[in-house]
Amino acid sequence: MIYWTVMAVLGLIAFGVIGWVGIIIYAAVATIFEKEPKPAKVTGSYDRRPARDKAPTRVDYGNGLRLGRYTAGVYGDALRQVDGGKKNIFSRLVITYADAQEDLTARTIDVQSYTLAATPDGEIVPFNLTAFCELRQAQRNFRADRILLAADGATGSDLADLLGALKTAPNTVSFDRKTAIVQNVTTGDVEMEYQFRAPNF
Repeated sequence: MIYWTVMAVLGLIAFGVIGWVGIIIYAAVATIFEKEPKPAKVTGSYDRRPARDKAPTRVDYGNGLRLGRYTAGVYGDALRQVDGGKKNIFSRLVITYADAQEDLTARTIDVQSYTLAATPDGEIVPFNLTAFCELRQAQRNFRADRILLAADGATGSDLADLLGALKTAPNTVSFDRKTAIVQNVTTGDVEMEYQFRAPNF
């Protein structure tokens, strides 16, 4: 009985030693033949400049509808944003808009502010319109160079001069968490400002 016990203990010791020797040999061989690790591919961008629009592949949408109609025929990265524009305005427009995926939608928007851009020739044009969109029922930004067609929301007449329409849009004021449109009214010799609440924002 003692003989078999001793043999079992020696067998376990031998098995353990063989296992450890095998692990050590494997580690040594793996270290010798290990391939140089490839450097990790960096996919993030550390460029702090604002993201720019990709170059549109579709410029002409047919029926005379083209990008840049209201930005002197210039669109995309060719426009350079400049100081200027106007906040707290109200201008209701009906537009045909080409989004970044080049899909067309018809929208009624209430423009609240706009910024300006310059073409390579130095012409000042509208750039970004911030507006309440009735289609999305939320505030959205619209690039003026992607507006293919614009009409006055009150009369339905086509706008030839989008920037002119925005410049002459009435101002708005906010009070009591509501926005009111300021209209100048002249009666005889009296001129006054008349305020009425905007319907959507």
